[in-house]
Amino acid sequence: MKNLIIVPFHDWRKILLEGFRTRDAHFIEELKKRQEFSIKVVINRPTTLLEVFLKRKRNLIKGQVVFSKINFKLYKLEDNFYIIDYVSYDIFGQIIKGYKWFISQYGDAKYISFINDCINFLDMKNNYTFLNQNIFAYKLSESLTPKLSIFDAWDNFLKFNVYKNILTEIHIGYKAYSKCTDCWITNSRDNVIDFEEAYNPKHISLITNGVDVIRFVKKKRSVLPSDMIEIKSTNSRVWRKNNSTYRR
Repeated sequence: MKNLIIVPFHDWRKILLEGFRTRDAHFIEELKKRQEFSIKVVINRPTTLLEVFLKRKRNLIKGQVVFSKINFKLYKLEDNFYIIDYVSYDIFGQIIKGYKWFISQYGDAKYISFINDCINFLDMKNNYTFLNQNIFAYKLSESLTPKLSIFDAWDNFLKFNVYKNILTEIHIGYKAYSKCTDCWITNSRDNVIDFEEAYNPKHISLITNGVDVIRFVKKKRSVLPSDMIEIKSTNSRVWRKNNSTYRR
């Protein structure tokens, strides 16, 4: 049996707090069900005690601590499902460095050493697939030795205004992934073209975002809210907007 290690973009505590609504969370939720993977491990985004406190993330991880060193912990959340968590004491570094702090923490030699210790503890050795969905975590992909290494370049972070001050670091990350991973996946055809032209990954595939329609199948009749009773059904192809009626 193969094993799977995933590095999501979002903090696991944030996912638990807000629900499985993001691409990385959806991947984890679905891959966790796959029987071809014996052990599944999530490498969590580094955080600090201050972030945990201010963002209401305390006591969200309910699993059993099965292995730990200093401020690193390996939790068992379910049978064959684990999370590696790192709560740093470097509060001021996170405040001062911003997004660059995550890049440095993913490359922290002690964190990488603990991750390798966890891999040995779980007897996974090199028998695992590594899916990295975090542009800031490229140093992990450079440091680990999986059988198959995949980078989910889901969005092009160079196009986001919020990251305009770290474009050089993001560019370095993409270049690193093009060299150290076996293949990329992304969520749009435009990204496939852009990434191929700029970074020439060994292989890139399109996996678009989707919807789990089963979640929206009505198992019982829902009660129509009172403020919607006067709105005509969309089945009649009539829509109301600003007290006016529009027909499609």
